[in-house]
Amino acid sequence: MLKEYFFRKKVLSNYKIINENEKSYILNAKISYDDEILNLIKQWIPYIKIISPIELKTKLENILKAYLKK
Repeated sequence: MLKEYFFRKKVLSNYKIINENEKSYILNAKISYDDEILNLIKQWIPYIKIISPIELKTKLENILKAYLKK
């Protein structure tokens, strides 16, 4: 149900579904800058995660760790 809501809201404008199953999708999305996707992912935690690029995944992890330290 959650994945249908995600697409119905048209959260991403420039993406391609590269894999899907009953519970999840793997998307390839083109973004202009990191914060564009990081802000979206932060809104959807724990239902969405970064698989690649690793640098972007690490950037999100560092943001979340800094937040939890406050």
